[in-house]
Amino acid sequence: MYRTTASAVAVTLVLLAAFAFWPAADAVVAPPVAVAQQPDAAAPVAPVAAEPPRVHAAQPSPARAKVEAALRKPVRIDFVETPFEEAVEFVSELVEIDVLIDKQAFGDVDLELDTPVTIGFRHAQPPARAVLQLMVDELGAEDELAVVVGEGFVRITRIDLDSLDVEVYDVRDLLETRRPAPRPEDPFGGAGGGFGGAAHARAPVSNEGIGGLLDVVATTVSPSSWNTNGGHGTIAAFDGMLVVGNSPEVHRRVQALLTQLRSVRAAQPESPARPR
Repeated sequence: MYRTTASAVAVTLVLLAAFAFWPAADAVVAPPVAVAQQPDAAAPVAPVAAEPPRVHAAQPSPARAKVEAALRKPVRIDFVETPFEEAVEFVSELVEIDVLIDKQAFGDVDLELDTPVTIGFRHAQPPARAVLQLMVDELGAEDELAVVVGEGFVRITRIDLDSLDVEVYDVRDLLETRRPAPRPEDPFGGAGGGFGGAAHARAPVSNEGIGGLLDVVATTVSPSSWNTNGGHGTIAAFDGMLVVGNSPEVHRRVQALLTQLRSVRAAQPESPARPR
């Protein structure tokens, strides 16, 4: 009986030794499992800064869009004492669109079609629209004549109610007053506001603010083009937006002014809150 037991013990030891030195199989690594996580509600989400867009009232027709595309084509010119009408015909041929001159409008503003213009560029090739506008400016009639896009053609005519382009500008960002949030005096919710408060509070848009912006636009951008100064252009405020009716060139200048105001505003340092 003792011999049998000793034999069983010996066999068991041999098997254990064999298993201990048996080459291990390659471990199978399970692929990582992607687990969907819910966003942390307490984590602040940084707002995406974006310039408020200019809102157009309607989409242009295909014919008008074709003209707009042609007016964006760069052109090379060198006019030296060139009659205005001849210069217009030259640009018209370059971009392959009809550019009509309102002869009656020229008579109304005491201008002749053969008035010479001198415009040239050594390196730049400005778009055709800019060249036509420069030619009008050369006549000194930028507040009386406009380059107006029609259905398949361009017309240089007098600025009146029928030739005005109406566009809407969102200016709510320029009207809001940024105010620093109060400093936290009590981290547990005291009078200072505690943790988690907004970095800066925004005051509501005021009618006084938009009235001031109306004055800035009307007094700095082609002042004589507005109806308050004897012109035909209109400007009004509605719900934090400017509704402007004027020539394309004046719209370009309004947009440039608003862009500059936003740049200056963004560069202004924030004033820290005063401790109590």
